[in-house]
Amino acid sequence: MKKCVFTLAAALLAVFALNAATEWNYTRLRKRVVGRELIDNGAQVVYTYEQAGRTWSETNAVRHLTLPREIRYSKLKLITAAKSAGKWADVKAFIQRADMEDEWNACQFISSLHPAYIAATNAVVSAGIATADEVQMFMKAAED
Repeated sequence: MKKCVFTLAAALLAVFALNAATEWNYTRLRKRVVGRELIDNGAQVVYTYEQAGRTWSETNAVRHLTLPREIRYSKLKLITAAKSAGKWADVKAFIQRADMEDEWNACQFISSLHPAYIAATNAVVSAGIATADEVQMFMKAAED
């Protein structure tokens, strides 16, 4: 048992000594992008990397991502558009009935990507407060 503990201690001491003797430098070991170039009319991209004094390149296909575009709606513009159509009193009553008054008061703007936006606009149409075309017109007028 003593011999096993001594051997383990010696091995650990050797590892620590080796680590102290070798200088580990994170900036030399990390992989860095040092160049990027589009080729084939933007269909491919060539990345040039550097790590520990070694330089190499990799070619990748360019992927185009289509993400939904967020549209922000101004609450003031929405109120103004609804008032000019004579619908603001109904919309305000709907917000209170749907228990969304706290959310309405807390938000700075309305985002088209928020799940509550879709639910609220659909509920306004379902409740007969405004038609789908009117809602679309109000929201277009309220774009920030």
